[in-house]
Amino acid sequence: MLQTFNCPSCSGPLEYSREAGTVVECQFCGQSVMVPERVQGASAGRAAAGRIGRWTVLLLLVVGLGAVLLFLLRPSPPALSPTVSPAPSTPVVPDPPATPPAEAPSNASFRVVLSFGEEGIGPGGFEDARHIALDGDGYLYVGEYTGGRIQRFDATGRFMTQWLVDTEQALRGLAADRNGIVYVVQRGEIRRYRGATGEALGAWSVQPRVRFDGVYPAPDGGLLAFGGGAAQAKVVRFDAQGQARLVFDTQARNARAALDGLGNIYVIGGFSERGGLHEAVFKYDPTGAFINRFGSLGSEPGQFRAPHAIAVDGRGRVYVSDINGIQVFDGDGRFLEQLEVGRTIFGMVFNDQNELFVVERNSHRVMKVVLGEGS
Repeated sequence: MLQTFNCPSCSGPLEYSREAGTVVECQFCGQSVMVPERVQGASAGRAAAGRIGRWTVLLLLVVGLGAVLLFLLRPSPPALSPTVSPAPSTPVVPDPPATPPAEAPSNASFRVVLSFGEEGIGPGGFEDARHIALDGDGYLYVGEYTGGRIQRFDATGRFMTQWLVDTEQALRGLAADRNGIVYVVQRGEIRRYRGATGEALGAWSVQPRVRFDGVYPAPDGGLLAFGGGAAQAKVVRFDAQGQARLVFDTQARNARAALDGLGNIYVIGGFSERGGLHEAVFKYDPTGAFINRFGSLGSEPGQFRAPHAIAVDGRGRVYVSDINGIQVFDGDGRFLEQLEVGRTIFGMVFNDQNELFVVERNSHRVMKVVLGEGS
């Protein structure tokens, strides 16, 4: 009997059966995960129930076979004279063949116009790419979760250069500004680098200290940063000079955050309510005041199962990547559509033309997505 629980590394859903042992591998991030004792216990109980159910089915089969044998051995009734039906007065015309259903139209709400990358450690190859950033000149930066490698590409996907940050720590976040400065989150710090060369330019921080988990570029050249891990997340709004202009607490745990052109802030993460665990997007105004909340835990449209990233386009629509693709909402949280671009999209960023760049971790590639007129 399969049990489901979430990967502690990437929040992806994991399936466990008693025969699999006590360690499973996450199909999304590749981590080996110890199965919690509560899951092992539940699986064992269900396995016992399954054995009882199998004995019940076997007993029913035996009873059914006995009934069939009694039916076959009963005395045969006397034979009856065959009855001849009169010929029909009118010929029977067969029904016309059913019209084949029209093919479902292809998804015209988006087009993938650029795709590059492959598995590997050479130029243009990715092993565990989870972050993507875009500067004002159109250069793309793709960061590996482990190993500290950041690669730089031009707007056509041509490899330009690469440089290394801390090779011993996980890369938790990546962003770039219009001046070609790249912001990297490692060890809970926001570190700045010159994108063309990898030259270190120092770190940004705030007091009291926040241990950051990620960053998102702001249209004014500043930065939105967030952190807190399994605790309720803090959000910090930096201006272009690195000064913290806004700090506030959210209700979300293991959060990711983004902001729109008007300064509204969207935070997605988990929270507890009435004894249950939930996933939702929380919307705050530019001052950090709560506006509304939308979404829930689940697999239906408008629900989240294992969200990876969040982004906002130039029209104020909110994009949330999940294991079933990218869900699109309007600014008030109304579900609009789902873009089936990939199952493990950990990074998303928009350019000024409202074109979406994503990095798909499991297929080791970067894609440029052009949205349809109705999107």
